[in-house]
Amino acid sequence: RKYIEEVSNGFHSEFFAEYEDGNYALVEFSEVGDFLYIYGNPKEFDESKLVKVFVKEFPYPEIQQKRALADFRSGRITNAKLQPYILDSSNIESNKGKDIVSSFYNENLAKNKPQRESVENAIAEQDIFMIQGPPGTGKTTVIREIIKQHIERYRNDRILIVSQANVAIDNVLKGMPKELYKGMIRCGKEEKIDEELKEISFENKYNKYIEKINSKSGTAINIGLTKWKELINKGNSK
Repeated sequence: RKYIEEVSNGFHSEFFAEYEDGNYALVEFSEVGDFLYIYGNPKEFDESKLVKVFVKEFPYPEIQQKRALADFRSGRITNAKLQPYILDSSNIESNKGKDIVSSFYNENLAKNKPQRESVENAIAEQDIFMIQGPPGTGKTTVIREIIKQHIERYRNDRILIVSQANVAIDNVLKGMPKELYKGMIRCGKEEKIDEELKEISFENKYNKYIEKINSKSGTAINIGLTKWKELINKGNSK
């Protein structure tokens, strides 16, 4: 039981056992760890021999996604209204705040009524606002304007931009002011990131951070710095 608790680390783990022929079967321990349930054909196992049980390793992003889904199901989210909104879009109700747009960064957008109204409504909305449009209608332009308008009002907020396509993320970021690059991180495979954005890639920023920390000289008062160097260099060597 102690072993199960250690490998689970507070999160549900999956286990599997190996047949002699190299095939695998999903297994599950009882709550106290005194029984092993085999999902499959138990006759494939030789009861006279020890059963090798392995822990299924999940990539960290997959674990984070599972935890996020678990939090969503239980309602442990920052904005409680998002759960009923996402499960049933008919529940969505507008919740306008006091933020209004008096001027636009993109002058051409200001002359385009659908784009202008999309930005105005998105900035005013406090809960959730969705924009739909076919290719070529200016969604990327609208996204950039919304980001700039939001940063203008809430400079310390963090903004997450996600898409199923790398190029969509790059198109948004390439249109942002260069002065914002210091606070931006482009995550993803290095080879999939546009050359213009390599300087803000996670790998590049991480490597520069390591170099900066290692360049600092430690003294007796900087015991914490020495320990931190050991930790980041250990992680960097994996």
